Amino acid sequence: MHYYVVLSIALSTILGLTWAIWKQTKNVAFLFGIAVMYYWTLHGGWSIVLDELGGDSHMNYHYLFDKVFRVYLDEHYTWTLLLYALFVVLVQLTALVSLKPQLRVVKPLQPVLISHGRIIAVCSLATILSFWIIHQSLGSAMSAGASGYVSTRSTAEDVAGFRIHQVLNRVALGPSAIGFAVLMSSGGYRYVMGERRLQYFLGYTGLLAFMFCFCVVLGNKNELAFSLFAGCLFYFCNSLKPKTWQLGSIGLVLLAGVGFIDYARTFSIDEIASNFSIAELAKSLGRLTDSNEGFAAHISLYGVMACELPLTYGSSIVSFLASAVPRELWPDRPPDIYTYYAEGVGAIDGQGYTIHHATGWYLNFGVIGIVIGACILGRLWAWLYNNVAKGATEDSSTLLRMFYLVCFFTFSASFPTLIRTGPEGYKGVFIESLALPAVVLAFARIPQMQGAASTRATLKPARIAMLR
Repeated sequence: MHYYVVLSIALSTILGLTWAIWKQTKNVAFLFGIAVMYYWTLHGGWSIVLDELGGDSHMNYHYLFDKVFRVYLDEHYTWTLLLYALFVVLVQLTALVSLKPQLRVVKPLQPVLISHGRIIAVCSLATILSFWIIHQSLGSAMSAGASGYVSTRSTAEDVAGFRIHQVLNRVALGPSAIGFAVLMSSGGYRYVMGERRLQYFLGYTGLLAFMFCFCVVLGNKNELAFSLFAGCLFYFCNSLKPKTWQLGSIGLVLLAGVGFIDYARTFSIDEIASNFSIAELAKSLGRLTDSNEGFAAHISLYGVMACELPLTYGSSIVSFLASAVPRELWPDRPPDIYTYYAEGVGAIDGQGYTIHHATGWYLNFGVIGIVIGACILGRLWAWLYNNVAKGATEDSSTLLRMFYLVCFFTFSASFPTLIRTGPEGYKGVFIESLALPAVVLAFARIPQMQGAASTRATLKPARIAMLR
């Protein structure tokens, strides 16, 4: 029963710190990030404890025991819960003490004016190039009546530029989601603004609709989820009067679409359309609530301790640095910590199991690694938030200002990916979630003098005290 005590105390502490962060920031991105951390860190523990004590959680995760390792309620699991709780609490505490109070002065915000046309053009070009790189693999899959997801993943090493194709998907989705969020902002703008025209609405709608279908065929769930979260978080904080109920309703429908990808991955390309329906979309939303995704990462730390895997003492840092060299030039470059974990616990090939971020740090430096990893994550998160105010009030260089304004939200939206990778995951987050959206949006910026007329027509003044 002490497992329930640990889980209850951890949840109470996390909720208390969440409330403290909310009181200081009033920013929904922190709530989202903390919820994601808890889901992939401790949420699965409630079901495992219940089932192991003779209950029935009705959660479908036991197949993992056959593919990786069996989980028992023993001293290793007690330490797993304690160390996971330590990780989440330290992330929150570090963020809380690193937050700078927003200046309560009457200083107008200076929203950046962007060109929606430029964003749509860049993202459309990225979409075309991405499709061109992969179109032969998709054609082969259609001819063979095979799944696009399985075919493209199995032949990824044979497709020239497959990694570029994946990056282009991010370029197409992330900035367009932010741009669409700006277009739909209501009640005035806090950080970024742009002209509202029907042609831009149609452009974003067509682009995002095509990218949704493209990602469904490819089985690219993470890219769609990131763009959805980034767009919603930025809309909520950029709008002076966000339409919360409309955002929630549309967000649920889009989230169901993301969930549909899991269902559609095994279908051939021709079968996807015939199996799509409103009813199936609703079922996909239900599948997300019963998802077993919260378990693979959760049990990873237990497996490391139960299997007594030796620490690597910084292999993730070596792998992170080595990843700067393309794999084509260095085929046997040092593997990441997930590869070490999967081989160490004897995971069956043919399926990805994910590793928790805290587990990755633990395999590098033990318990002190968990402390270091949590402090880095919390400090970086708070630093990005603190700089949103700087980007909103100072006319710094274009790229730096867009980085300040956007990257706190895109970083928060990347938590579902970062929490399920080792320390090496920061590379992908820095490039795909921070750098790429900032660069595209900086390219779309219109100098304020050039857009003075539009600014006067659309801007509603805001104050530093209203920062969210």
